[in-house]
Amino acid sequence: MSNRLSVARSSKNNSPKSSKANSVSMASKSPFLDATLLRRSYIDIKKESTISDARIEEIVKHAILHCPTAFSVQSTRAVVLLHKDHDKLWHMIHDHAKKSFPPDLFEERITPNLKATKGSYGTVSQ
Repeated sequence: MSNRLSVARSSKNNSPKSSKANSVSMASKSPFLDATLLRRSYIDIKKESTISDARIEEIVKHAILHCPTAFSVQSTRAVVLLHKDHDKLWHMIHDHAKKSFPPDLFEERITPNLKATKGSYGTVSQ
């Protein structure tokens, strides 16, 4: 038996617009599924925080310690980078991405996202 989940598109109209509309009507039995289909990201990132660095670290530690894990092994780890460490990470990511993407794609699509993310107060990653 396969562990893969497959989703088939309607053979009548395979366009993304109609596919999304069909998915929404099929998912309408679940508001959560509707929300995942219709969601959009809104990014308004600033280089300032109303929360202290110590509080940010406390929140992350608390979340890591108390979030459920398989067999309760609590194996999750997180890295919190603020200020210069955050800037250094995003500078390295920028340099690597610039080498990895075609120049036109990098300038049009990747650079704006990297600038927005580098413009944030910090990075939390697991």
